[in-house]
Amino acid sequence: MKSRHPLVPVARAALVLGSLALLPSLRAQVLTGFEVSNGYTDATSVVGVNDSGIPGSAAWESQGNAASTSSANPLSGDLALRILRTAETAGSSGAKIDLSGAGVDFTSGTVTLGFSMAISNYSAGTGNQVQILFGNNTINPGGSKYWTSLIFSDGVLYLYRDNSGLSNNTGVNLGAYTTYSALGGYIDFSISFDPVAKTYTNVTLTGTETSADLTSSFAGTALPWLSGTAGDPGQWLTLVVGGNDIVTVDFDNLSLSSIPEPSAFALCAGLAGLVAVLSIRRRRTVAETA
Repeated sequence: MKSRHPLVPVARAALVLGSLALLPSLRAQVLTGFEVSNGYTDATSVVGVNDSGIPGSAAWESQGNAASTSSANPLSGDLALRILRTAETAGSSGAKIDLSGAGVDFTSGTVTLGFSMAISNYSAGTGNQVQILFGNNTINPGGSKYWTSLIFSDGVLYLYRDNSGLSNNTGVNLGAYTTYSALGGYIDFSISFDPVAKTYTNVTLTGTETSADLTSSFAGTALPWLSGTAGDPGQWLTLVVGGNDIVTVDFDNLSLSSIPEPSAFALCAGLAGLVAVLSIRRRRTVAETA
Protein backbone atom coordinates (compact mmCIF):
# COMPACT_ATOMS: atom_id res chain seq x y z
CA MET A 1 0.00 0.00 0.00
CA LYS A 2 1.30 3.45 -0.86
CA SER A 3 2.08 5.43 2.27
CA ARG A 4 1.14 9.10 2.69
CA HIS A 5 3.33 11.52 4.55
CA PRO A 6 1.51 12.10 7.87
CA LEU A 7 1.71 15.88 7.52
CA VAL A 8 0.16 16.04 4.05
CA PRO A 9 -3.51 15.90 5.13
CA VAL A 10 -2.82 18.29 8.01
CA ALA A 11 -1.12 20.83 5.74
CA ARG A 12 -3.86 20.52 3.12
CA ALA A 13 -6.57 21.07 5.72
CA ALA A 14 -4.76 24.12 7.08
CA LEU A 15 -4.40 25.49 3.55
CA VAL A 16 -8.10 25.03 2.80
CA LEU A 17 -9.19 26.58 6.10
CA GLY A 18 -6.82 29.51 5.67
CA SER A 19 -8.01 30.15 2.13
CA LEU A 20 -11.66 30.01 3.21
CA ALA A 21 -10.92 32.48 5.99
CA LEU A 22 -9.45 34.92 3.47
CA LEU A 23 -12.22 34.65 0.90
CA PRO A 24 -14.64 37.14 2.53
CA SER A 25 -11.87 39.73 2.68
CA LEU A 26 -10.97 39.34 -0.98
CA ARG A 27 -14.26 40.75 -2.20
CA ALA A 28 -16.19 43.96 -1.59
CA GLN A 29 -18.33 43.43 1.49
CA VAL A 30 -20.47 46.37 0.33
CA LEU A 31 -21.25 46.65 -3.38
CA THR A 32 -24.27 48.44 -4.84
CA GLY A 33 -25.30 50.35 -7.94
CA PHE A 34 -28.68 51.36 -6.43
CA GLU A 35 -30.48 49.14 -8.93
CA VAL A 36 -33.92 47.53 -8.80
CA SER A 37 -32.14 44.24 -8.17
CA ASN A 38 -30.68 45.80 -5.01
CA GLY A 39 -34.17 46.69 -3.74
CA TYR A 40 -34.65 50.22 -5.12
CA THR A 41 -37.45 51.77 -7.15
CA ASP A 42 -36.93 54.54 -9.70
CA ALA A 43 -37.72 58.10 -8.55
CA THR A 44 -38.39 56.89 -5.00
CA SER A 45 -36.78 57.79 -1.68
CA VAL A 46 -34.02 55.43 -0.56
CA VAL A 47 -35.08 55.75 3.08
CA GLY A 48 -35.96 52.35 4.49
CA VAL A 49 -34.31 50.38 1.68
CA ASN A 50 -32.32 47.42 2.95
CA ASP A 51 -29.92 47.03 0.04
CA SER A 52 -29.19 43.42 -0.96
CA GLY A 53 -25.64 44.48 -1.80
CA ILE A 54 -25.02 45.69 1.75
CA PRO A 55 -24.72 42.84 4.28
CA GLY A 56 -26.45 43.21 7.62
CA SER A 57 -29.85 44.55 8.57
CA ALA A 58 -29.20 48.30 8.32
CA ALA A 59 -31.37 50.36 5.98
CA TRP A 60 -30.83 53.81 4.56
CA GLU A 61 -31.96 56.66 6.79
CA SER A 62 -32.82 60.23 5.97
CA GLN A 63 -30.31 63.01 6.54
CA GLY A 64 -32.63 65.99 6.48
CA ASN A 65 -34.60 65.90 3.25
CA ALA A 66 -34.15 62.42 1.82
CA ALA A 67 -32.26 61.34 -1.29
CA SER A 68 -33.97 59.37 -4.04
CA THR A 69 -33.03 57.09 -6.90
CA SER A 70 -32.94 58.53 -10.40
CA SER A 71 -32.64 57.20 -13.93
CA ALA A 72 -31.51 60.60 -15.27
CA ASN A 73 -27.73 60.13 -15.05
CA PRO A 74 -26.54 56.69 -13.92
CA LEU A 75 -22.93 55.75 -14.58
CA SER A 76 -23.86 52.11 -15.08
CA GLY A 77 -27.10 50.18 -14.97
CA ASP A 78 -30.41 52.02 -14.84
CA LEU A 79 -30.34 53.97 -11.57
CA ALA A 80 -28.16 56.15 -9.35
CA LEU A 81 -28.72 57.75 -5.97
CA ARG A 82 -29.57 61.42 -6.52
CA ILE A 83 -29.66 64.36 -4.11
CA LEU A 84 -31.51 67.26 -5.69
CA ARG A 85 -32.00 70.72 -4.20
CA THR A 86 -33.61 73.35 -6.38
CA ALA A 87 -33.85 76.14 -3.81
CA GLU A 88 -31.63 77.54 -1.07
CA THR A 89 -33.46 76.46 2.07
CA ALA A 90 -32.24 75.74 5.58
CA GLY A 91 -31.27 72.20 6.51
CA SER A 92 -29.33 69.45 4.80
CA SER A 93 -30.50 66.85 2.28
CA GLY A 94 -29.19 63.35 1.81
CA ALA A 95 -29.06 59.81 3.15
CA LYS A 96 -26.96 57.82 5.60
CA ILE A 97 -26.44 54.20 6.54
CA ASP A 98 -24.67 52.37 9.36
CA LEU A 99 -22.17 49.93 7.80
CA SER A 100 -20.87 48.50 11.07
CA GLY A 101 -22.78 45.26 10.40
CA ALA A 102 -21.48 44.81 6.85
CA GLY A 103 -18.58 42.57 7.88
CA VAL A 104 -15.72 44.88 6.87
CA ASP A 105 -12.60 44.18 8.95
CA PHE A 106 -11.33 47.31 10.72
CA THR A 107 -8.86 45.45 12.94
CA SER A 108 -6.08 44.83 10.39
CA GLY A 109 -5.09 45.16 6.74
CA THR A 110 -6.51 47.85 4.47
CA VAL A 111 -10.02 49.23 3.98
CA THR A 112 -11.06 50.76 0.65
CA LEU A 113 -14.04 53.03 0.05
CA GLY A 114 -15.01 53.42 -3.60
CA PHE A 115 -17.77 55.45 -5.23
CA SER A 116 -18.60 57.41 -8.35
CA MET A 117 -19.97 60.96 -8.15
CA ALA A 118 -21.40 63.34 -10.75
CA ILE A 119 -22.20 66.96 -9.83
CA SER A 120 -24.35 68.60 -12.48
CA ASN A 121 -24.85 72.07 -10.97
CA TYR A 122 -24.30 73.94 -7.74
CA SER A 123 -24.87 77.34 -6.17
CA ALA A 124 -21.51 79.12 -6.21
CA GLY A 125 -20.36 80.84 -3.05
CA THR A 126 -22.32 78.80 -0.52
CA GLY A 127 -19.41 76.43 0.28
CA ASN A 128 -19.32 72.73 1.24
CA GLN A 129 -22.11 71.97 -1.20
CA VAL A 130 -21.54 68.18 -1.29
CA GLN A 131 -20.12 66.07 1.55
CA ILE A 132 -19.20 62.37 1.67
CA LEU A 133 -18.52 61.43 5.29
CA PHE A 134 -17.50 58.00 6.56
CA GLY A 135 -17.23 57.77 10.33
CA ASN A 136 -19.31 59.24 13.12
CA ASN A 137 -23.00 59.93 12.63
CA THR A 138 -22.45 63.68 12.38
CA ILE A 139 -22.05 66.38 9.73
CA ASN A 140 -18.93 68.19 10.86
CA PRO A 141 -15.96 67.39 8.58
CA GLY A 142 -13.67 69.78 10.43
CA GLY A 143 -14.53 68.75 13.96
CA SER A 144 -15.77 65.15 14.18
CA LYS A 145 -14.18 61.70 13.86
CA TYR A 146 -14.10 60.09 10.42
CA TRP A 147 -12.17 57.39 8.60
CA THR A 148 -12.32 59.68 5.60
CA SER A 149 -14.29 62.65 4.36
CA LEU A 150 -14.44 64.21 0.92
CA ILE A 151 -15.93 67.66 0.36
CA PHE A 152 -16.93 69.53 -2.79
CA SER A 153 -16.79 73.23 -2.03
CA ASP A 154 -17.33 75.94 -4.66
CA GLY A 155 -16.01 73.77 -7.48
CA VAL A 156 -13.00 72.32 -5.65
CA LEU A 157 -12.52 68.85 -4.13
CA TYR A 158 -10.99 68.45 -0.66
CA LEU A 159 -9.92 65.27 1.12
CA TYR A 160 -9.70 65.72 4.88
CA ARG A 161 -6.85 64.72 7.19
CA ASP A 162 -6.08 64.98 10.90
CA ASN A 163 -4.57 68.31 11.94
CA SER A 164 -1.48 67.03 13.80
CA GLY A 165 -3.28 65.65 16.82
CA LEU A 166 -5.32 68.78 17.44
CA SER A 167 -9.08 68.90 17.86
CA ASN A 168 -9.88 69.61 14.22
CA ASN A 169 -9.39 68.26 10.69
CA THR A 170 -8.00 69.99 7.61
CA GLY A 171 -9.06 69.68 3.98
CA VAL A 172 -6.35 69.04 1.38
CA ASN A 173 -7.03 70.55 -2.05
CA LEU A 174 -7.31 67.83 -4.74
CA GLY A 175 -8.01 70.32 -7.53
CA ALA A 176 -11.07 71.57 -9.35
CA TYR A 177 -13.86 69.14 -10.13
CA THR A 178 -13.73 70.14 -13.79
CA THR A 179 -10.06 69.16 -13.94
CA TYR A 180 -11.25 65.55 -13.76
CA SER A 181 -14.67 65.72 -15.44
CA ALA A 182 -17.02 68.32 -16.81
CA LEU A 183 -20.06 69.11 -14.69
CA GLY A 184 -22.51 66.26 -15.10
CA GLY A 185 -19.69 63.80 -15.74
CA TYR A 186 -18.65 61.21 -13.20
CA ILE A 187 -15.45 60.99 -11.17
CA ASP A 188 -14.51 57.60 -9.70
CA PHE A 189 -12.95 57.78 -6.24
CA SER A 190 -10.90 55.04 -4.56
CA ILE A 191 -9.74 55.87 -1.03
CA SER A 192 -7.78 53.26 0.95
CA PHE A 193 -6.56 53.47 4.52
CA ASP A 194 -4.99 51.50 7.33
CA PRO A 195 -7.63 51.36 10.10
CA VAL A 196 -5.04 50.48 12.76
CA ALA A 197 -2.35 53.03 11.93
CA LYS A 198 -5.09 55.55 11.02
CA THR A 199 -3.30 56.62 7.84
CA TYR A 200 -4.17 56.82 4.15
CA THR A 201 -2.54 54.18 1.93
CA ASN A 202 -3.95 54.95 -1.53
CA VAL A 203 -5.99 57.74 -3.15
CA THR A 204 -6.97 57.76 -6.83
CA LEU A 205 -9.42 59.83 -8.88
CA THR A 206 -10.51 58.85 -12.37
CA GLY A 207 -12.54 61.18 -14.58
CA THR A 208 -13.44 61.61 -18.22
CA GLU A 209 -10.91 64.45 -18.60
CA THR A 210 -8.00 63.17 -16.53
CA SER A 211 -7.01 60.80 -13.74
CA ALA A 212 -4.72 61.24 -10.76
CA ASP A 213 -2.93 58.82 -8.45
CA LEU A 214 -2.35 60.85 -5.29
CA THR A 215 -0.96 57.96 -3.28
CA SER A 216 2.50 59.50 -3.01
CA SER A 217 0.94 62.66 -1.57
CA PHE A 218 -1.31 60.91 0.95
CA ALA A 219 0.47 57.66 1.90
CA GLY A 220 1.11 57.83 5.64
CA THR A 221 -1.04 60.93 6.08
CA ALA A 222 -3.22 60.77 9.19
CA LEU A 223 -6.93 60.15 8.70
CA PRO A 224 -9.40 62.81 9.92
CA TRP A 225 -10.09 60.91 13.13
CA LEU A 226 -9.20 63.64 15.65
CA SER A 227 -6.24 61.81 17.15
CA GLY A 228 -6.34 64.15 20.12
CA THR A 229 -9.62 62.57 21.25
CA ALA A 230 -10.26 59.00 22.39
CA GLY A 231 -11.95 56.26 20.40
CA ASP A 232 -12.26 55.15 16.78
CA PRO A 233 -14.72 56.70 14.33
CA GLY A 234 -18.06 55.02 13.74
CA GLN A 235 -18.95 53.37 10.44
CA TRP A 236 -21.73 55.63 9.22
CA LEU A 237 -21.66 56.58 5.55
CA THR A 238 -23.35 59.93 4.99
CA LEU A 239 -24.01 61.41 1.54
CA VAL A 240 -25.28 64.92 2.06
CA VAL A 241 -25.81 68.33 0.50
CA GLY A 242 -25.34 71.27 2.85
CA GLY A 243 -28.00 73.75 3.90
CA ASN A 244 -28.69 76.81 1.74
CA ASP A 245 -27.27 75.11 -1.36
CA ILE A 246 -28.67 74.46 -4.82
CA VAL A 247 -27.13 71.20 -6.03
CA THR A 248 -27.75 68.19 -8.24
CA VAL A 249 -25.44 65.27 -7.43
CA ASP A 250 -25.58 61.60 -8.38
CA PHE A 251 -23.79 58.68 -6.71
CA ASP A 252 -23.22 55.27 -8.26
CA ASN A 253 -21.13 52.10 -7.81
CA LEU A 254 -20.62 52.32 -4.06
CA SER A 255 -18.24 49.78 -2.52
CA LEU A 256 -16.48 49.14 0.78
CA SER A 257 -13.99 46.31 1.19
CA SER A 258 -11.18 45.10 3.41
CA ILE A 259 -7.95 43.40 2.33
CA PRO A 260 -5.97 41.26 4.82
CA GLU A 261 -2.41 42.06 5.78
CA PRO A 262 0.31 40.63 3.49
CA SER A 263 1.33 38.24 6.29
CA ALA A 264 -2.01 36.42 5.88
CA PHE A 265 -1.30 35.78 2.20
CA ALA A 266 2.26 34.78 3.05
CA LEU A 267 0.93 32.17 5.49
CA CYS A 268 -1.28 30.60 2.82
CA ALA A 269 1.59 30.67 0.34
CA GLY A 270 3.81 28.94 2.90
CA LEU A 271 1.20 26.26 3.53
CA ALA A 272 0.82 25.71 -0.22
CA GLY A 273 4.57 25.31 -0.49
CA LEU A 274 4.61 22.84 2.37
CA VAL A 275 1.89 20.74 0.73
CA ALA A 276 3.84 20.76 -2.56
CA VAL A 277 7.12 19.71 -0.90
CA LEU A 278 5.50 16.92 1.10
CA SER A 279 3.63 15.65 -1.96
CA ILE A 280 6.86 15.57 -4.01
CA ARG A 281 8.64 13.67 -1.24
CA ARG A 282 5.74 11.22 -1.07
CA ARG A 283 5.88 10.57 -4.81
CA ARG A 284 9.65 10.03 -4.64
CA THR A 285 9.20 7.59 -1.76
CA VAL A 286 6.54 5.66 -3.65
CA ALA A 287 8.72 5.55 -6.77
CA GLU A 288 11.75 4.29 -4.82
CA THR A 289 9.76 1.53 -3.14
CA ALA A 290 7.85 0.47 -6.23
